Amino acid sequence: MYIRFVVPERHRLTRVESGIFRTIDHVITDKRQPDWLRKTLQAELDWFNTNLPVPNRLWIDFKRRRTIYGVCWFRPFAKEAISHARQIQWLMLEAGYLVEEIHTDRPDTILYKDTWQIVAKSGDHVPRGFH
Repeated sequence: MYIRFVVPERHRLTRVESGIFRTIDHVITDKRQPDWLRKTLQAELDWFNTNLPVPNRLWIDFKRRRTIYGVCWFRPFAKEAISHARQIQWLMLEAGYLVEEIHTDRPDTILYKDTWQIVAKSGDHVPRGFH
């Protein structure tokens, strides 16, 4: 099973729910949040920035067709990264942000793959965390 953590906000290009990394900066910079929470979230984000490569392909542009956008999924055996993402989920819930964990065993066309994650084509087939 591939795993994704989403918030109830639709991304305008992929047309699916945004992932946690699109929202985490809002929490980290929100001065109304306790310092311990913002610092812990920043430490988790730093872990990802240090340990996971940034995908070099998040979409495919075509000259005569519409662009195909992708969404990121953790690979099932990326246990350490998933554990850190669950910690981010808990911290964001503590800050008042809704976060759901979604799964699929059938991602669409894979646009990028590394040891920890894939980027797969987005669309109506992507499971939703919020209905």
